[in-house]
Amino acid sequence: MDASISFFPSKPIQELIQIVQYAEAAGYSKCYANEEGVNGKDLYVTLTALAGATHTIKLGPGFTNPFVRHPAITASAMLSLDEFSNKRAFLGLTTGGILTLGPLGITPEKPVETLRETILLLRRLFRGERITAVYQDFRLCSAQLIDAGRDMEIWIAGRSPKILKSAGELADGVVLGPICKHFLGDYIRYIRDGAEISGNSPKICLSMEIVTTDEEFDELRSRMVSNIADSSAEVKKTIGLSSDEAERIKKLIASGSLQEAGKALKDEWITPFVIMGSETQCERELKDLIKQHKIDEFQVRIPWRDPEKRLKKLANILQSI
Repeated sequence: MDASISFFPSKPIQELIQIVQYAEAAGYSKCYANEEGVNGKDLYVTLTALAGATHTIKLGPGFTNPFVRHPAITASAMLSLDEFSNKRAFLGLTTGGILTLGPLGITPEKPVETLRETILLLRRLFRGERITAVYQDFRLCSAQLIDAGRDMEIWIAGRSPKILKSAGELADGVVLGPICKHFLGDYIRYIRDGAEISGNSPKICLSMEIVTTDEEFDELRSRMVSNIADSSAEVKKTIGLSSDEAERIKKLIASGSLQEAGKALKDEWITPFVIMGSETQCERELKDLIKQHKIDEFQVRIPWRDPEKRLKKLANILQSI
């Protein structure tokens, strides 16, 4: 099983470089850099800096959004990153994200259609085709990339049944998480249903927080707000989150008060989204999830407090599986 990391690019880039270098040395094989629009460092500046300071770890957006960047511009950026990193780049796509889209005033229309069009368009651009076409949210006029002619892994992140089914049908891999554990089997079934349509065999990456202390639990509150607030009505009902409470959290997020939004989260809303207990208990639960659902990759979000110490601890848990 592969072990990967992801991070919100809010720290100084030099600090991010040091952390990712440590993760590479500790055995993590992939690094996803989140694109959060105006709320973080520029995605491709950050990834290029990481590529120049690392050697083996694969690098990619975790995740970029066709509602924010034109897919052709994304394709050009990814080919450039792949060249500079000596073919270590992969592409992660999503269509949601209140932290990314909210400040830009973007409300996605027909996200499933846009995602499918984006994946198929990117495949054609990577092959070097010249394209003139009008799509749901973008158009191209005799567009052709230089230095194309090679494929690239495309990974999709999502939670809705239609997004996951499309990802299973068209993508090389699917990232699930952070998600409510009660619905993990359902999410994977949607992916497998999509894969059957095309005969695809996508890899599945599970992204969840591993928590072994009360301090770690409190620290992750602000990181969980958008995942919980953006959950489906079914998930909210399962964890006991009312519509009014969810709207209150979304308003705090929109105002930039992530810490206050985190404080507003009840413990019982968070625990279904995390693996929690002693290191031995976490190892056992994770091992059961991976075996039961045939997970190919586990993703760890970089903890900002004592990152090297905790990444090593998490690597030890993952390597024991």
